[in-house]
Amino acid sequence: MPNKDLKGTAFKPIKVVEGGGGASRWAQLAWTIAVSICLLLPSIWLLATVPPLWKDVDAYVQVTYPRGVMTILHFPPLYCFAARVPLFLGYLVDVLSGSAPWPNRNFAGSILSDHSVFALLACQHAALFIAQFYLVVTLAAVMWKRLLIALACSANPLFYAFAQCVGSDALSMILTLALSTLALRIVRSTPAIDLKHWVLFAFLLLGVILTRHLNNVLAALLPICFLILLFPRIATMMSRGRRPIRSGSGGVVAQQIFLAVAVGLASIIMANMATRLLCLGPHLTYRSRVGMTFLWRLRLLSDLSSERRQRVLERIEQQPIQGDTRLILSLLREALTSSQGFDPAEFAKRLDSVFVERNGESGRVKLDRALNGLALAFFTANSGVLGQAAVRDFTAAQKISITEVVESLFATTNYISFHPESMPVLAKLHTFRDLSPDELLAICSGNTYLQLWRGVTFARWYLLWLALFILVFALGVRRREAGFILAYALATISLGELMVFANCLLTEFRPRYVLPMFELTFVSFLALFAQGLELIQRESKRGAIAPASRHYD
Repeated sequence: MPNKDLKGTAFKPIKVVEGGGGASRWAQLAWTIAVSICLLLPSIWLLATVPPLWKDVDAYVQVTYPRGVMTILHFPPLYCFAARVPLFLGYLVDVLSGSAPWPNRNFAGSILSDHSVFALLACQHAALFIAQFYLVVTLAAVMWKRLLIALACSANPLFYAFAQCVGSDALSMILTLALSTLALRIVRSTPAIDLKHWVLFAFLLLGVILTRHLNNVLAALLPICFLILLFPRIATMMSRGRRPIRSGSGGVVAQQIFLAVAVGLASIIMANMATRLLCLGPHLTYRSRVGMTFLWRLRLLSDLSSERRQRVLERIEQQPIQGDTRLILSLLREALTSSQGFDPAEFAKRLDSVFVERNGESGRVKLDRALNGLALAFFTANSGVLGQAAVRDFTAAQKISITEVVESLFATTNYISFHPESMPVLAKLHTFRDLSPDELLAICSGNTYLQLWRGVTFARWYLLWLALFILVFALGVRRREAGFILAYALATISLGELMVFANCLLTEFRPRYVLPMFELTFVSFLALFAQGLELIQRESKRGAIAPASRHYD
């Protein structure tokens, strides 16, 4: 007779400390403490030995600028406002000790101090611990397996380095980790629908979208998972001459797809509405600023020969673009042929002054819309240079290692050291007050933990992921739970690659842009690893039982 509790133990999270005998309870508690210590040690180590890192000027804008275009439209608002809560609480330490005055009503630059930044980073590390612990207990029910997965998490310095960095990427990484873990729980629980999980997924998706614009792509995570699960059922039904997606397992998965699409669209709409509501306070005109980001992608034109660049610009001019966009194109031609070279930041400042001079403050709205039109014209012109540049950067992303991404965070922090005049409030902080740029880089190069994965590129990670995928497929080809894990692994790695390629299309490549790719691949790798352990354990038990049965006969 089948075990009625099998589904509950296999597909639902279990309690960390379960009831039972006293010895069992204390043993579970000891294992849980061991897992927690394993996940917390890297955070404690980095907080004690590595100064706060900064995602260059972006982080400065996110935590110091008041409500406005930059903190609501250019950067999604969640981190820009949520980060100021721990900053304020940390700043209270300085206020209560008498070393700092009460903050002004802007609640912005005046709350930056060593204590406030430390409070922010401590909160980021605490949130990372919660997300990783959630991942560990989701992937394994047996405590020694949990400890093994926790060791794998703690050996990966990428997440901890971003938690040590001020900037929205930290919150995006943490929420994406929680979102992908919850997605795995939802997929594994099919055909059951747990309303609490779906509601929580919707709110997590809302959070990641309000942290980074590109995270809108994550709304496709569950639909892709369920589509992958549906394809074999459709093929089987069609080969037997039956109408697919009517009833049975195929119909259930189809219902899950519709639900996943509805939840994803609802989260995107809610994020858009929340941003529009935030625009009402400072009287902002809601609009996309993707064109401003695309300016940095235009640096590729500097690498072209003058003849080819001319042909590309002519093709863009042939598109149905408005007068403001044509003005930007003419100014772009001048900037590309100047002796100083094309600097996107300086070009953006020049455009701002031109449009404000022509139209006043409303000129900035027209500028954003004109830049959006320029970006669209680049895509529709189909010149080939944009796709070639994106493929080139995407290929380079596959060759980057975790260590190089971590080192880029130290490099972006040093950018602030070399531009103190634009961010004077940061000069009083420990990172920039007590350390020279060379000393900061020496901390990274001399930290064994941060250098742990040098030489391990994403391409090599992918080969290891592929080996695990094949193993799980071979051992669990007819097992329902293995199919869920395989579909999830394919969906996550595909979505991670898609996010990196989209970044390469929209702007020039930066090492930190590979974070979603590494993160989703790492989570799916751990899911495959946990499932592989389970399948190997079952095969070994079956092999041990079979000889005993023959001997009994």
